Amino acid sequence: MISQQKITLAAKSLDLAAFLLLLAVTVLWAVWGIGEVFHEGWYQPYWHIIFYFIPFIVIFGFAVLSIFYPLAGGILIFAGGLAYFILFSLRAIQHHTTLEPSFFIVNSGILFTGVIFIFNYVLFKKTSTVEYRWVLFRKYLLFKRTAKIIIIACISIIVIITTGSPMLVRNLNRIPLENFNEIEVEGNEITVTLSAGGPGWYYSNEAPLVFDGKEYSGLSWNEIALFGKEPIGFDTKNFGKDYNGSTESIYYATQQDFNKYNMFRYIDFAGAQLTSEVQDCWKLPEADEYVRLLRYRDKNAGGYFDKVEGRAYYYITPDKDGPIWATEEMVIYYWTSTSANDTEAYDITYSGEARKISKTTKQDYRGYRAVRTNKSSPELIKMELDNIVIDNNSEMPVILLKESNGNRYLLIWIGISEAYSIAMALSEVKTPRPMTHDLMLNTLQQLKINVESIEISQIVFDTYFAFINLRLSDGNIIKIDSRPSDAIALAVRIKCEIFAAKGVLDLMGIEFKNRIEKEKQFKEI
Repeated sequence: MISQQKITLAAKSLDLAAFLLLLAVTVLWAVWGIGEVFHEGWYQPYWHIIFYFIPFIVIFGFAVLSIFYPLAGGILIFAGGLAYFILFSLRAIQHHTTLEPSFFIVNSGILFTGVIFIFNYVLFKKTSTVEYRWVLFRKYLLFKRTAKIIIIACISIIVIITTGSPMLVRNLNRIPLENFNEIEVEGNEITVTLSAGGPGWYYSNEAPLVFDGKEYSGLSWNEIALFGKEPIGFDTKNFGKDYNGSTESIYYATQQDFNKYNMFRYIDFAGAQLTSEVQDCWKLPEADEYVRLLRYRDKNAGGYFDKVEGRAYYYITPDKDGPIWATEEMVIYYWTSTSANDTEAYDITYSGEARKISKTTKQDYRGYRAVRTNKSSPELIKMELDNIVIDNNSEMPVILLKESNGNRYLLIWIGISEAYSIAMALSEVKTPRPMTHDLMLNTLQQLKINVESIEISQIVFDTYFAFINLRLSDGNIIKIDSRPSDAIALAVRIKCEIFAAKGVLDLMGIEFKNRIEKEKQFKEI
């Protein structure tokens, strides 16, 4: 028969074990919280990071309750762990995904902690000790329990500071994204042109993809891959049109499906609109291409992707640096165009890991960024400079470009100085000394460089972009990125042709019913 002394010793040993386990669980959630703040939660606006500490705050509250009232605390911890297990299990079943082994380890720790506190309470009751028969005037017992809480709080704070400080320094030293424009980037033995903000680049649920009047965010690989399969669009594409709720009825897109139907084939040349017709101006990078593009600060990370191992290797671990990533936006993973197996495709984390993710997974933190294909030019429509007018609402100058063989107009708001420069050229007024655009033109002529034409190439967030096409003395033509106002100021001086990308005109072109409607909105300068 077990002696009372041994039972008391077991109870005190179990009390120490319960405290240490509670300390471990609390610190674990503190580490998780601070890690997620600087990993998943580091985007504007930053006030939401408090939500990542909610599990830690809840566990710490349970710890305080368990130390003072072990039975109630143990029951709550066990119930919370059980609810956590049931909730995530149901979610996994609903989304047809599997839970990570780490989930079972963490959940087991929570459940075991609750059981120990309940069992420990029973042991102390059996030994008739006063350890858990607490009353306010037992100052030593109050001090002992308060000391436990202080230890847990102090260690948690120390861990949060020591773990979070390097992450904070890392995030603050990231290369910021200067703008959301299209940009050419050199990688490890490759050079690509990354898409501007629009349908080719999903970086936040605050900037969702728009198609057929609906907004979409956090698309799955299936939805991206099967966009062009009849009926064109994203509806019913995640699990397939024959999905009936069972795992067996899910249709997983194949690599062949992706190559044939993926949404990036349908984005117009300007990168401004997702259409219903194949354009083949954009594509989603393969896993190897993304890996070769990733950077650490202003240097390429020197990555390559081992297709056999399904693993990425780097000279230096990459980070969430511009211009590859929108540094202060939500997305931290990019889908690749590479299928890993029948049910999974690869995504890439900003830290360079290539992961196998279920093709049906939808998450706002997972996006994509397209690159240009070899299709070198859009379908261009010839335009004419109709007039420079003043907008009656904003009192700002507006360039009216009219479709040469049609009735559509492009309205481009410009600055006062640019409007003055264009108006001077249209009126053929000569100034005593060259204005800025005259100086540009004189410089080009002295270098025997001709302005062939200009193009209104794309629109991003209501901002137009243009190219000036220059023919060099050796006969080659190069494109110079420009503001439309500067390009048009040169065009009216040299009297060269003006073009607009068909996608831009289709998206932004308007028609005036008559001259009166036009005059209601604008007035002559």
